[in-house]
Amino acid sequence: MLGFNLEDSSDVLYNQYKEKLRVLDPKYHDEVHFGYFLVSDPQFAKTIKSNIKEGWKYLEKSMKIPPTILINNYIHGASNIDIKRPHYKEKKSGKLHCYLCEDALAESVIDKIKFMEIKCNCNTMVVHTSCANDFIMKYSQCDICKKYYDVNQHCSSLRDIL
Repeated sequence: MLGFNLEDSSDVLYNQYKEKLRVLDPKYHDEVHFGYFLVSDPQFAKTIKSNIKEGWKYLEKSMKIPPTILINNYIHGASNIDIKRPHYKEKKSGKLHCYLCEDALAESVIDKIKFMEIKCNCNTMVVHTSCANDFIMKYSQCDICKKYYDVNQHCSSLRDIL
C-alpha cells in the first residue's frame, strides 16, 4: 500500500515514511501521511493479511478515522469465515445389564421388567431377582461401609428409578 511493506518493522516503516516525505512533492504529503497512518495501525495490517469480511467490518468500527471507501472495496472482495463444526459420532446405547452377572436386564430403559435394587451408603446395584437373592444370602452387609443392604423389588421400567 503506497509502497509500504506490511511485513517490515515499525522502525523501517517510519524511515520509509520520512524518505517519501522528503522525496515527493508537498501536494502528495496528505496521501503519504494517511498511508502511513493506515500502515502503522497493527489491526489494519492484520486485516489486510487475513482479508476476511468480518475483519474489515470490525476494522471499520474500531478505527478512529476509518477509510470507508477503501474498506468497502475490500469487503466486497473478501471471503467469509468458514466455521468448521466438529462431527461427533452418534453414541450407541448399550443394553442395560445386571450389576452382578453382566447379563442384560432389559432391551431398553422403557421395557417393564421385574428387577431388584440393592442399596447401601456407598453403592447402588440394579440386578436380576435371582442374582439379588443369591447375593443377599451370601453377603448381608457391605464390606466397605459395614451397613446392611437395603433391598427393593421393582416391577416397572428402569427409567422410573434411574
